[in-house]
Amino acid sequence: MYYRKKRGSKSMKSFCLIIFTLSFILIHMGSGRAQNTVDTVDMEKVIKFYNTKCAMCHGKKGEGAPRMAKMIKVPEKLLVLKKEELKKMSNTVLLELLMDGKNKMPGYRKYLSAHEAEKLIEYMRSFNK
Repeated sequence: MYYRKKRGSKSMKSFCLIIFTLSFILIHMGSGRAQNTVDTVDMEKVIKFYNTKCAMCHGKKGEGAPRMAKMIKVPEKLLVLKKEELKKMSNTVLLELLMDGKNKMPGYRKYLSAHEAEKLIEYMRSFNK
């Protein structure tokens, strides 16, 4: 049989390979930017949530609120987030406290997704840095 060699087939393969590679790179670069945007939005929401729901007792940066401690009749040290005990607590324990509450602190399960709660814990841990 006689086969005719197609012109440009090698250059077409190279062109397709380049297009595929560039598409792959652009898709993965774009997904990273999208994830960063989601994380930024999540952190903004978490900080707003902390300032609205938590700061009145725990202080703007975890220093505690002495007036609130007196008002709700709890030891001031329970409201301080900047302490060694908090550093030693696992994220699982903190997540449980945050979602279910304890003593006079209400739980926030109906207000926060698990992801948002994890971000809130990350934010609270940043007070100790």
